[in-house]
Amino acid sequence: MKTPTDKTELKRYLGMVNFNVKFVRKGSEILAPLYELTSAKVDYEWSDIHQQAFDTIKAEPLKEPTLAHYKPGSKLDLVTDSSGHAVGGTLY
Repeated sequence: MKTPTDKTELKRYLGMVNFNVKFVRKGSEILAPLYELTSAKVDYEWSDIHQQAFDTIKAEPLKEPTLAHYKPGSKLDLVTDSSGHAVGGTLY
């Protein structure tokens, strides 16, 4: 994913990331600089702190195993989300 070039692209990216950010340790803290940049009260000026948050939130989910073989008898959770434009789901 390329770096967002304006507030609209940033909001789109945050919407996409937000579904799984609850599974990232301190995900909201990592994203805080990006959320601040979406405010109507600030100009869109991408800085090193925004790039660091962007890179960190992209890399963080890859640190934990995201795929595993199914173990019969294991507890499973199905988490879903939908909108007028798309649907998504994750099996844990």
